[in-house]
Amino acid sequence: MRVQLKDLLQKRGKLIVDGAMATELEKMGLDLNDSLWSAKVLAEDPEKIIAVHESYFVAGADIGISASYQATIAGFWTALSDGSCRCGPLRRLSGRWQRIPRPLQCV
Repeated sequence: MRVQLKDLLQKRGKLIVDGAMATELEKMGLDLNDSLWSAKVLAEDPEKIIAVHESYFVAGADIGISASYQATIAGFWTALSDGSCRCGPLRRLSGRWQRIPRPLQCV
């Protein structure tokens, strides 16, 4: 079930947004020293992105922010040897957190 953000805000008065993606990925031992930053993990180990989002939702976050800060077509094209054929799928993957079961799903 999708809930409109304005309706949820009106009902609750406040919402909790998930936290620092890069910090949590680095705590997992991932090296983000790359032009793609956390978007590098989308290409190399996307389940780690999902795990970070899931941990924030378990902790009480209502809203998740995609890991797409540097996930641009130009960025993938430049940084990945096969970037030209993976740009679209990797950008779509950055929003995959929406499939994580949780009580509310915000727009």
